[in-house]
Amino acid sequence: MSGTPTPTPAPSLLEVRELCTWFGPDDAPVRAVDGVSFRLERGQTVALVGESGCGKSVTGLSIMQLVPAGGRIVGGEVRLGGKELIRLDRQEMTRIRGRRMAMVFQEPMTSLNPLMTVGEQIAEMLRRHLGLTRGQATGRSAELLAEVGFPRPRRLLGEYPHRLSGGMRQRVMIAMAQSCDPELLIADEPTTALDVTVQAQILELLRGLTARADTAILLITHDLAVVSETADHVVVMYAGLVVESAPTRVLFSRPLHPYTQGLLACVTSITQAKKRLRPIRGTVPAPNALPTGCRFAPRCPRAFARCPSAVPPLVEVEDGHQVRCYLHPGGTR
Repeated sequence: MSGTPTPTPAPSLLEVRELCTWFGPDDAPVRAVDGVSFRLERGQTVALVGESGCGKSVTGLSIMQLVPAGGRIVGGEVRLGGKELIRLDRQEMTRIRGRRMAMVFQEPMTSLNPLMTVGEQIAEMLRRHLGLTRGQATGRSAELLAEVGFPRPRRLLGEYPHRLSGGMRQRVMIAMAQSCDPELLIADEPTTALDVTVQAQILELLRGLTARADTAILLITHDLAVVSETADHVVVMYAGLVVESAPTRVLFSRPLHPYTQGLLACVTSITQAKKRLRPIRGTVPAPNALPTGCRFAPRCPRAFARCPSAVPPLVEVEDGHQVRCYLHPGGTR
């Protein structure tokens, strides 16, 4: 019986599959990212969360193909709109960076060129990727600065980064990142070291991107308060692995992994002023000294005999909610 063929669903904007990024020698590698998988749809914000040292920033840099010296991607796939990125040469990746995907780095002072004015740095992006003339690029640079909230953008074009506050530099970075209307924006701790008022302004700018331009955002952060206000989906990392992944409301109302539960227990709330905070004992293990089995087991209050035997699989317990823990279906206690 013939019929209309079922259309092939469009690929996710970003698909990361079993990504592995290691540092050091092959015979004793430091496994900073050790099999990370997640996806990101157009117009969606996914938060990648965890303590310092869990591998979330290296994951973002790996997606951009900007792994620091000494590191290398040893396995997995990174697909942008179905296009595999890891195997592209440097020239092809340079065309994609800035045009189809961009990154707002954690510390804008070290990311902006101190020898170039703000206007020169934004205009360079526009001329390289969009082919604008010098005059067109200057005019568009002023428009972009106005869009991120600067009241006198043309005056700012001639300023150097060191003359700007931290919040101003971060807004310049966002203006640069959105200058070519990228499909994907990776924001690495964009509100770190900013006061609460400026944090709110930066988050509002990011929300505006997803609403206005249908840009997808990968938000890398340790701040769960920011996550609750901004993200559609949360991916929790620990020691190079994804330990839980769920829609934001589900994760906050029903966290399943003991590590996620511990992170949420550390969050203060104005409505729970007398709530006693329960810090997670111990620290994230060094990536060159990972424990056997479940990597959280040495710090876990619910660990049992099975936990040190092997790394638990990441299993789906309900639609869109995955967890890597022997306490839940997929492992036997």
